[in-house]
Amino acid sequence: LIVEDDYIIADMIAQVLEKNGHHVIGKAEDVMQAVAYLEKGTIDIALLDVGLQGDLNGIDLAKKIKSSYDLPFIFLTSSIDKNTLEKVSETGASGFLSKPFKTEDLLMSIHLATRDEELIADVPDELFSEYLFVKQRGIYQKFAFDDILWFKASGIYTEIHTRKDTIVIRSLLGEVANKLS
Repeated sequence: LIVEDDYIIADMIAQVLEKNGHHVIGKAEDVMQAVAYLEKGTIDIALLDVGLQGDLNGIDLAKKIKSSYDLPFIFLTSSIDKNTLEKVSETGASGFLSKPFKTEDLLMSIHLATRDEELIADVPDELFSEYLFVKQRGIYQKFAFDDILWFKASGIYTEIHTRKDTIVIRSLLGEVANKLS
């Protein structure tokens, strides 16, 4: 999720991410739009502009993400004064990039922020024979293997199609297959 009130910057970030195999679930201009995206679906990471327009800023959104969604977020900002850095450091951000930033720095920050996220749980064999445990919003959800229809590779993501819905996780299909074997 990209939360940036400058449409040109948001679009540029989205293009860079998609060109490098990431799926951008949406671009929000303010906190309210961002929360709507957060409520809708599975998000692996949020990129937050600190100085958003409106009553609430990126730091306010970071606090909401930390308390309600348990997902990593990286701050993007053009203002790097001491006061901003202190406020950002109190949020538990996974990263901080000063605009303008290099593509490599953005991609590395995302990689570092998401690398420790274990999306498929290691569980005892007696449970694993019947269920797949997938982490969503910081909580492992249980899916019966009988309810899983198919898996689909989608770049660096894997879609898990079940009888009820589709779950998208940030993991290569090969990595998922290795976990399942």
